[in-house]
Amino acid sequence: MMSFILLLCLVFLLFIMFMRYRKLYSVILMIAFLLGVTTAFLMYGLDTYHYSESIFLFNSRLPRNEFIHLMIAWYAVDFIASTVVVRNYREYRKVNFPQK
Repeated sequence: MMSFILLLCLVFLLFIMFMRYRKLYSVILMIAFLLGVTTAFLMYGLDTYHYSESIFLFNSRLPRNEFIHLMIAWYAVDFIASTVVVRNYREYRKVNFPQK
């Protein structure tokens, strides 16, 4: 079940990265959404670790230090996705609204 959820997250991330953004506010909202989901999961994990030694993720126990490494990697992927989203928006603006 968790591998299916992970696959859905990856497909959604790819969809976000290759979507066409026409307005700046849609770029800002999408980046805020990406970082908001990651931060919400980080807060959930830290709250869970406050009460127990590990959490169960992907059908296995995940100790705190591995969770922190996972979150660092997740934020890195969010940064890459945000960079791609901004680049796609700039390319769209360059092609459809050329400078005079």
